[in-house]
Amino acid sequence: MAQRLTEPLLRTTGKVSEWHTAGWGEKETNWCIVKAGKDESFRLKFAWHSDATDPMKSASPNKNVTGLWDPARMRLTDSAALGDDGAIATTHCQTKPNNHFTLTLKLTHKDGVPHLRQDVEQFMRAYMPATMKTVGCTPP
Repeated sequence: MAQRLTEPLLRTTGKVSEWHTAGWGEKETNWCIVKAGKDESFRLKFAWHSDATDPMKSASPNKNVTGLWDPARMRLTDSAALGDDGAIATTHCQTKPNNHFTLTLKLTHKDGVPHLRQDVEQFMRAYMPATMKTVGCTPP
């Protein structure tokens, strides 16, 4: 990940490390956890599914896994939601057996809800298209 995009999301110092779920691409859902030092900074969720989803439903603040602080629609892909502490973007993706892909970014800072909407938006505008290319998303 580009340092200029991730650095504002880390909020702590220390060696940056990543952990990925096993079986990348073999499961419908995969995770990447990014830490700075011993502190978890954010999680990325990569999900392939057969139906269209509305990120605003998952972005609702009462959702404990993907809920976002003050979510609003964002123009990025087929549908996207942007909050102060993360974002969710979904798009058509011609992969088998599923034809939709969703990327979720959720900040996991322990010092309360960070208000990093601009930094989250910059990250997603660069990371989502790059991820789509990496996972082989092509428009149907």
